[in-house]
Amino acid sequence: MPALSLISVPRMRWRAGFLLAAGLQLAAAPPDATQAVAESAAARRLQVARGWTVTRRTPPPQGANLERADGPKRGAGETHERGHPAAIEPLAPVIGPDDRLYFLVGDETGTTDAESVEIWRSRRDGSQREQVAVGLRRPRGWAWDDAGNLFTTDAEAGWGDAARLVPVVEGGDSGWREAFAALPDPQASPWMREGRWNRTDRRRPAFIVPPAGTMEGGPIGLALDPKSDRAADPTGALVVAHLGRTPEESLVHSYCLKSDGAGFAVQPGRCLVAGLQPAGVAFADEGSLHVAELGRRTAGADTPGGRIWVLTREAAGASFPKPASSLRHPPAADLTRVDAEELTTWLAATDRRDRLAAQFEWARRGASSVPSLEAIVLRVEAAPLARRHALWALGQLAETVPAALNRVPALLEDRDDELRAQAAKVLGDAFRIEAFRSLRAALRDPAPRVVYFAAQSLGKLRRPDAIPALIETLRRNDDRDLLVRHALVVALARLGPDPALLATLTDPARAVRLGGLLAYRRMRDPVVARFLEDGDTEVVREAVIAVHDLELPSARPALAAQLESSPWDDEPVVRRALQAHALLGQPENARALAEFAARINAPVVHRAEALDHLARWGRPPDRDRVNGRPLPPLPPRDPAPAREIFVDFLSRMPARTPEEIQIATLRAVAGLGVVGAGHALWDVVYQEARPVATRVAALQALETLDDLRLEVAAQHAARSPRVELRLASIPVLARRHPAVCLPLLEPMSQTGTAEEQRRVYLVLAGMADARADEVLVRALQRLAAGEVPAAAEAELLFAAEQRTDVGVVTALRELQAARRASPERLARHRGVLAGGDREAGRVIFERPANSSCIQCHTTRSGRTEEGPPHRLTGSVTGWTRERVLTALLDAGAPGACLQTGVPAALSRFELRDLLAYVAGLGDDR
Repeated sequence: MPALSLISVPRMRWRAGFLLAAGLQLAAAPPDATQAVAESAAARRLQVARGWTVTRRTPPPQGANLERADGPKRGAGETHERGHPAAIEPLAPVIGPDDRLYFLVGDETGTTDAESVEIWRSRRDGSQREQVAVGLRRPRGWAWDDAGNLFTTDAEAGWGDAARLVPVVEGGDSGWREAFAALPDPQASPWMREGRWNRTDRRRPAFIVPPAGTMEGGPIGLALDPKSDRAADPTGALVVAHLGRTPEESLVHSYCLKSDGAGFAVQPGRCLVAGLQPAGVAFADEGSLHVAELGRRTAGADTPGGRIWVLTREAAGASFPKPASSLRHPPAADLTRVDAEELTTWLAATDRRDRLAAQFEWARRGASSVPSLEAIVLRVEAAPLARRHALWALGQLAETVPAALNRVPALLEDRDDELRAQAAKVLGDAFRIEAFRSLRAALRDPAPRVVYFAAQSLGKLRRPDAIPALIETLRRNDDRDLLVRHALVVALARLGPDPALLATLTDPARAVRLGGLLAYRRMRDPVVARFLEDGDTEVVREAVIAVHDLELPSARPALAAQLESSPWDDEPVVRRALQAHALLGQPENARALAEFAARINAPVVHRAEALDHLARWGRPPDRDRVNGRPLPPLPPRDPAPAREIFVDFLSRMPARTPEEIQIATLRAVAGLGVVGAGHALWDVVYQEARPVATRVAALQALETLDDLRLEVAAQHAARSPRVELRLASIPVLARRHPAVCLPLLEPMSQTGTAEEQRRVYLVLAGMADARADEVLVRALQRLAAGEVPAAAEAELLFAAEQRTDVGVVTALRELQAARRASPERLARHRGVLAGGDREAGRVIFERPANSSCIQCHTTRSGRTEEGPPHRLTGSVTGWTRERVLTALLDAGAPGACLQTGVPAALSRFELRDLLAYVAGLGDDR
């Protein structure tokens, strides 16, 4: 029978590295009865995968140092004692198997102005700092596999994308930029429109290293099984913790990580445990899986500061192969006293942490270790993992003992593919120039990972005579292995703008030209603009993206010219060409935008964007429309060229023109202040054949231009049979003289739709005219008679409360007195039982405050987590507005809300929004 154990950690702050502490021994401490009841109830709500059982554990001692110092420190961030998800901190620095310190730059702490989160590394003392990878959004968790590959998770942006598992490779760019979030429409960002987050999206630019795959949302930590012996395939069992808004939306999931050429691909696994809000995961020394859970603040008080669930695998039906027994765990043993023979045995241990501890100990012993390590790494019959760690130890020694790598070049011909790859990597990291010929020959190795590391190392050796071999490898690879291409590009960029690289401009192979372009992009070299003349659309697209991203003013005219020569449906090219025209800002650029907007065969979305550029012609953009990045200040310019275009453009706009183009044109006319357009706009308002949204835009344009025809057009719109047009006329009329607007607004308040009445009442609330009070008095009388739509009642009461007229005040008091005298409990709250904004209600339901509904209730059916004895929990899915309102007002009602101050803390409009959200949950289901 599956079971769970629980480690309660009262008011404890988990530091990074705590969960994965090797050799953690937990002392027995019997819980009190109250704690035992709470833990039992908490365990019942969890869903545990078959093949996993749990044993009981007790808390570690307070203040214990639980981080390892002999290998990579593994962890999953810190949680606040109140456990709100926003309190989870970024990754702490860690030591990798290469004895380098890995850390983040540009995370959400706001300490830098980096465009994205970057991964850097350095020596332990902070020297020799170098950038490893960029383009990450919110990485959470470090994990190295048996081949020294580093992985992290990256959270989704919430725009319809997915979280990703990212292999951290040198020079890698994952494509995210913080400026994307500054765009008005996130769906228009390259992150979404160009599929930068998606491994399988063909629109993804070539300079981005694709992720290993996508996964469940909200990754908060990951761990690779340290006991999975995968010598032939250097991947392990991957476990990721996913943090949702509620325990029901959170889970711990396993994934299958497979080799894919030089890279990796993640495949779906299965859910291991659900029903908790994890802060991180880790494999303990004996093979159990530790899951830290957030504490939460509920009912105005703090729950115990958090819990640690311990899952162990059964002998049969386990998710991963049951590991063989390992040696003693390194923290429990003093490796400094272990002799060479026993330390050699440690290098073949089944636990990756044991092997790392032995590797670091060999490196600590200095030059005396070299003969023993060479003997291990050169013995072909030795365990593959032992040879690999011995090689890494020699790499650690190379800086102080140069002779440590003398025999490593011979390993480039070893029969073990991964050992050849690691030998190529170590030689490059140590800058062994004498290995140049061997590394160049390794570019023809049949194993992609060997080619990948050989190219990477050749770039580090800084010998330009490697360029021809690297270019030839680009041709041979032919873009089949994207990670190999990436390593070749990084190597070419490191070797600099050598004349030999210019040959890629005219090479007949597209893969070679694309590789040369990407190398010049990495060097930020203006030569990238010369690739705009390439005959291949994919190369041109990548050149356009590079020129735009590098902000090369000299190449801007050539980029703008792509609007004529490139396919009109090539979105990355067209949008950047439109932006280039807008930045150049000359009269010929305005004409080019207008001509493109008039092309009936061009995509409507791009035509509308061209018109929007024209609408802002007199105000140079301060932010890039494509990627959201701030632009250098541009001097003001004369909008006259754009105005002249629209004098004829508007009159030649037929009714069959797509609605989006009509609206964009009208907005451009208004934004530019086109003189003489009033009659044409007035005519559009009256044309019944036009789409109603176009007529609304024309009315708004008339108001922007303050045209003399506006008053007549607004009165016509107010009498229109189209509701949308009548609604658009209300704010226009409100800004006119009361003598004009009141005769039109009062009929809407009597017979209009609920939305019309809502808007009229809000207008009347601020109108400085006594006749508005008369309209409100009559409306209150209709409300007392039940003739006002419930969805408009809140606005009517709000408007009445703003007035000081005696008649309005008296009518309002009489209405309130009658409702208080009614035997129906909800009579005085009738106005919140209809209408409302569901999205605003969702924010109220979930907001992190004492009045948050989500502290006690879930939006899913079934059991929810057990809380303190005084707290009532349950699903609100399928509740009616009346039931929710009763729970808020009546302490004795089923599911009553016991959060003090909730009804009083919400305005009438907020309460209506909250009820609209909850009442709609059943419809969503």
